[in-house]
Parts: sequence; structure tokens; C-alpha cells
Amino acid sequence: MIGIFRLMIALAVLISAIYALIWLWTGTIPAYGAEIMGTLGILTIVSLIILLISRPNSPPKA
Repeated sequence: MIGIFRLMIALAVLISAIYALIWLWTGTIPAYGAEIMGTLGILTIVSLIILLISRPNSPPKA
């Protein structure tokens, strides 16, 4: 499950970097950019919550 979360973070960072380059080149961010970033943020938060809820308990110490 941690691998999925890392993949989501990597995807969000990659898309953020692409939009940062677009902003640096043009000085503006496309109107749909905020929607995409919001969707990625929501997906990342949901996968973090799933990761925390489904985390297996640590084995008891003897």
C-alpha cells in the first residue's frame, strides 16, 4: 500500500512540475490546471487515509 501512496505523490509532483514549467514559460496557468491539481490533491489525501486505516497492526512484543 505504501508503494501506491508513493506513486500518487510522484505523479502529483510530476504534474505540478509540468504546470510550474508552463507558468514559467507563459506567466499564466491554464484554467483547467486548478481542477487537475485539486483532483490530484483529493486523490492523494484519500489514498493517505486508506493507507492509515488499512495499516496492519504491529506484532506483539514478547
